[in-house]
Amino acid sequence: MKWTYDDHYDGISHLDAVFLEGNAPRLSGMLRSLAEFKYTGDAWPPKYIDMGKVEIAGMNDGELRSGVTPGDATFYDEYSILQGSARGDGKPDLSIEQFFYHADILSGQDVGDVPEHANLIRESLKVVSGGWIERALDRVEAARMGQSHPLWVQLVENFTKDGGYLWQYWKGEAATAAMENFAELHLWYGDRDPGGPYRGQGLGILAQCLLGFAAVIHGARLDIDNLMGACVRNVHAWDDETESLSSIGWSLLSGITGVITGVGLEKAIEAISAINEIAEDIKHQKSLQAGGCYDILEQYLREADDVLDKAVAGVEALTEKMRHIRDEFENAAVPKW
Repeated sequence: MKWTYDDHYDGISHLDAVFLEGNAPRLSGMLRSLAEFKYTGDAWPPKYIDMGKVEIAGMNDGELRSGVTPGDATFYDEYSILQGSARGDGKPDLSIEQFFYHADILSGQDVGDVPEHANLIRESLKVVSGGWIERALDRVEAARMGQSHPLWVQLVENFTKDGGYLWQYWKGEAATAAMENFAELHLWYGDRDPGGPYRGQGLGILAQCLLGFAAVIHGARLDIDNLMGACVRNVHAWDDETESLSSIGWSLLSGITGVITGVGLEKAIEAISAINEIAEDIKHQKSLQAGGCYDILEQYLREADDVLDKAVAGVEALTEKMRHIRDEFENAAVPKW
């Protein structure tokens, strides 16, 4: 006899395609089966039994694997694996919904699509569409290097703020006022000062922040989807009494957030290839601990919480960087003529 169940979509149909075309339906089906612990036609799902009502040699309270019955015992209580309180040791009850809160938070951001996959563990992540981020970066680049940009650069080159042939011939009050205006123009564009925080540099950092946001979301989605797959795989490995999965592909979100300094603007504008370049470094392995069925489920929730904590920290860092750009602009007003 083998424990089986169907993929389940109720309550998760709003999730991002990364999860719906990945591991969310099979995780949902497994959790629903564990919660209901009904006979599926092949076997009973795993459950927790309390043998406190009668003493039987070799039978103790604990998790019972699928298809197993407590021998000739007729007096015992049975509970869903998710009902941690049945153990009497302070473990909380788990609900199906809480296993999808993390995916819910990571759904809805239009940062590009990834190919569907059939395996429990996604070995690689490839973005096939840049979504809103790609369109936004195109507009940032148009603003940074649009039609007016070369005209202004030409003016800056001919009206250098530190003196030049023009100022040798143009004298008087009008020349002085013009020189002040062109000094502001230099400051705003910052083309001759690579460290300048203003228009050109600011738009470049803005593009990198947008790219970083997309990469953080993709990395977090990858980790949650792989966690879902690992959870299903480990529960069945426990149930089959075989070796459980020890590690999964993992995205280092701390590295992804460094995109604002680690990727040049010329790559940031090529949204799809740039995101792929950042997010492809998922060959790192996240070790998972073996344990009982409840322990596996509980570890999933702990690891998923950690993914979200790191993603939030990354997004906050990028937001702070964008706020810094805005604050720096106050030191160089938009040139007015």
